Amino acid sequence: MKYSFIKFLLILFWAVLLVQCQKERDEYYKVPDWSSGKPIYETLQDKGNFSKYLQLADKTHYAASLKGNGLWTVFAPNDAAVDAWLKEKGYASVDDVSVSVANKVVAYSMLFNKYRFDQLPHVLNDGWDSLQSVKKRTLYYETIHKEFSGMDSVWVVGPTISNMYSTNENNYKYLPYYLDAYFVESVRLSASDYIMLYPASEYTGKNVQRASVLEQDIVAGNGFIHETDKVNEPLPNFEDILKEADYSMFRSLIEAKNPLGQPYFYQYLTNPSISDYFRKMYPMQNIEEVNIKFYNLPVPLNCERYVSSGSRSTGEGELGGYTLFVPNNEGVQKFYKERLAEYYGEYPAGMAKVPVEIWSYFFNAQMVDGLVYPQQFRLTANFAGDYLNGEGIRGPELNTSVYSDIRPASNGLFYGGNDYIKTSMFETVFSEILLRSKYSMMLNAMAFYFGTTLSTDLMKSQLSGDPDWDYTVLLLSDEQLQREAESPGDGFSWEPLTNAYGFRHSFTDNISFADTRMQRLIRSHVFKRVKSYKLDFNAGNPEYGGYGYAVNEYGDMIRFKDGKVQMLGNYDKAGDSPEDNWVTVTPITSRSFNNGTVYTVDKPLQYSICTDDGVGSCNERPMIDYLQEVAERNPNVSKSVEYLVALLNGSILSLSADAFYTILLPDNASIDQAVADNVISTFASDQVTLTRALAFFQYHILPGTVFVDDGYGQLQMPTGNIAYSQDIATLYKLPLSSTYLTVKKEAGKLFFETYRNPARSFAFVAQGENRSNQFGAKSVIHEIDNYFLPQTE
Repeated sequence: MKYSFIKFLLILFWAVLLVQCQKERDEYYKVPDWSSGKPIYETLQDKGNFSKYLQLADKTHYAASLKGNGLWTVFAPNDAAVDAWLKEKGYASVDDVSVSVANKVVAYSMLFNKYRFDQLPHVLNDGWDSLQSVKKRTLYYETIHKEFSGMDSVWVVGPTISNMYSTNENNYKYLPYYLDAYFVESVRLSASDYIMLYPASEYTGKNVQRASVLEQDIVAGNGFIHETDKVNEPLPNFEDILKEADYSMFRSLIEAKNPLGQPYFYQYLTNPSISDYFRKMYPMQNIEEVNIKFYNLPVPLNCERYVSSGSRSTGEGELGGYTLFVPNNEGVQKFYKERLAEYYGEYPAGMAKVPVEIWSYFFNAQMVDGLVYPQQFRLTANFAGDYLNGEGIRGPELNTSVYSDIRPASNGLFYGGNDYIKTSMFETVFSEILLRSKYSMMLNAMAFYFGTTLSTDLMKSQLSGDPDWDYTVLLLSDEQLQREAESPGDGFSWEPLTNAYGFRHSFTDNISFADTRMQRLIRSHVFKRVKSYKLDFNAGNPEYGGYGYAVNEYGDMIRFKDGKVQMLGNYDKAGDSPEDNWVTVTPITSRSFNNGTVYTVDKPLQYSICTDDGVGSCNERPMIDYLQEVAERNPNVSKSVEYLVALLNGSILSLSADAFYTILLPDNASIDQAVADNVISTFASDQVTLTRALAFFQYHILPGTVFVDDGYGQLQMPTGNIAYSQDIATLYKLPLSSTYLTVKKEAGKLFFETYRNPARSFAFVAQGENRSNQFGAKSVIHEIDNYFLPQTE
């Protein structure tokens, strides 16, 4: 019984809602009591100053619609407006106007449904959506036409929506309007925006395309009439504009074809039922087949109806449009010479060598999802996610001397000029990997393993609204990744695997080895910083013998000096010549990058020595080895090392081979003090002594992150973020919680802090080439000048 009552209430709710919606529609379509009841045609006759518009209508079949039933909105130019138009077009009278031209003018002046003037900015779906509509669908559409496909002349029709064609809906053009209620009050635009689009018109706040409404809401039995002071003709769409000679180079790029003659950026699709539909509609045209032409671009150049984000809402066509910033022939040449000639050869021969995907990135940068009025230029991003002006709100306004061809199109707004919109694809450090063919394996690896995450990171710049980042990229050439040489040589290949392309390595058939190694190599050669902490491989720290230190994107420490860089695997080649131990980096200076520096390398950085043993062993040496080497170079930490080696050898302490560590070694004086304070026992290798020392040394090991003493004023994280301090859990765990040390910087010097004991509350690293910033397995090893008491519950 309870559920039946609930069901009744739901049915009642929907019934009331449907009645209300129907009432709204009935109210909308209701003929006002004060209407004459005469149709639009007779109402215009009675007004007396629309005779020439009616003469144009009489040449068309639309006169019947104006005289009959239906619901229409007509923007009717008065006789003075038609006279001015006839003179502008070179006609002596209406009699000289062809039927096809009259059809365009009259159909374009008529809207489906009837709208009072104040209703134009609204969208009628189930009810009124206020202040959204910027244009309305007219009765005018372009039907099938013939064009050369590259092999033959074919019948073509544009899509009725960006990715489909329906015989139930034509590719209707829309009539834009610019009304105070939306244009000024809602989106905060001004008369100057309108005048840039229509320089021969005046902004009145009642503009419909290039015309102004003089008298509004003239009521007829089958609709509303709004008198205009100009004749509006259908606007060309983007495809039409690009046929102009000034944009022939941009157009030719869009029309590029593969060796088989198939276009890259558009396609002709056929459907038997659609071809049959047009054969019946035009029986005298001998139509064999009709092709629907779709563009494989973010903007459907030949589709009149705007659709954003894949929506197919009927009302959405009224809500906006697209915007194109099209380089004219001079602008296309400028783009090629400034950004591509270095990679593909001199203009014009090199243009044929540019891969198709590079041109697609270029197109994306020149296109916008939405209407961009001149005043909105610096606030808007393109399809690539980059600001049109290169900087966003802090950047320049639209330069009308560069983009001098500003006009409305039927499906959006068009800006033509002698420059191009820049994109992160071609301006950032990523562009060198993308455009230079000898780094194709690095490019493939980035896409294969990281999707778009790493490449998107490397494209962060002022263009994308991320002006504070600075990237350093060391480039790995195909030769360096492919060659099979002495250890640490690499033998990668990019080849078909089970279901797709992937990487193999000559050391082993184990695919996971190739995957793991390639991912780590790529990330080992990328450094993310903030601009104020830009990495300079020639700027070392005098406190460390001129060496500088940094942590790469993977999390490993590197050291560098005088343009040479070393990672753990390079350092471990201790028995080889000094040249083999260091990687020489050379900055690319032939061009600039807006978010960092790109270097070539004479060999890869290595995280370990690899062994061609059929298994692919690329593991770091045991931590004990590194600790003992540190003690040999720096006897001042020999006592800490003695404890740690014994703890590791006795398996009392274990360090994961997969984790990063910052290891703090209290100096010998601090160890002596810890013994005197009865915190640990005098060293002995027995179980009791070592077990007592375990918590002490665990508290001096920070897992997860490598913190180097790099001389900067703040902590520099592998993620690129900076911080004044960071609370880091130690290896020592309490039964109910973790324990922590705080990592800080003071005057550029690294120190650590705890609140356990005022006398033992902080410790500085001991600076010196052999004292801190020492290599360990995925680790950095520091000498500190104090010891910490482990936390308790």
